[in-house]
Amino acid sequence: QACLASATAARLLVAWGQLNSAERILESAQRRNSRARAPGLAVLAWARADRSLAQGDLEGAQKSYDLASQGLQNSGEDAVLARLHQHRSGSHIQRAQATEGMQYLRTARRLLTVLADSPSISSTLRCAADLAVANGELLSAETLYDQAAGIETPTQETMARRIGSASLSISQGDYRRAQRLLDDHAERHGALVLQGNRFRRLADLALRENRPEQASAFARKALRAYAQGGAHVAVGHIRRLEGDIANSRG
Repeated sequence: QACLASATAARLLVAWGQLNSAERILESAQRRNSRARAPGLAVLAWARADRSLAQGDLEGAQKSYDLASQGLQNSGEDAVLARLHQHRSGSHIQRAQATEGMQYLRTARRLLTVLADSPSISSTLRCAADLAVANGELLSAETLYDQAAGIETPTQETMARRIGSASLSISQGDYRRAQRLLDDHAERHGALVLQGNRFRRLADLALRENRPEQASAFARKALRAYAQGGAHVAVGHIRRLEGDIANSRG
């Protein structure tokens, strides 16, 4: 329990962009719990991987994720292992690494199916749909989003799915539906990366509708949210989007 509490606190700090505070918590937890059982050490390794990823240390993140995965697998913690695989898929999807992302999603879904964890299965379907949109497989994406929508999920996952569906609508040229999906979630949410995703889609939509001033404003908001959340890969996406916006102005 002590390891889990420290790991949860550290991951929240990483999500809020407070990387130094997260590192202090992890170092302290590692010292206090050096003889903890494998599952406890695994969740600490997961939190450290998230921090490394937020810092841009991809190699360090990979090593820590592998360590966490091995610890959870050896201790039979399939539910937590499934969540880890799903989490890893998201980091690969952000970096446009479709093959690796789908591999982790398939593994997570197999574990979750055995566990009959419907909300988490819905989340893997949504992640697969996000990946399909990124690959231009719009019909597959639509089917996957529909399947995910048929399962009741927590608020944050529902928001993530609607933002993904908005991205699909933008790709399909249905800008009115995309705007409606994004407007439905205008309220602030604690997850900075989720906020950044929403602003990024709004910027993309405004650019496509030839509203460069609004697109630029949304891009700045997305950039701020991603930077605070330590989402360095997403920051790169926004920089490219800002270049597209500048080019649209001639």
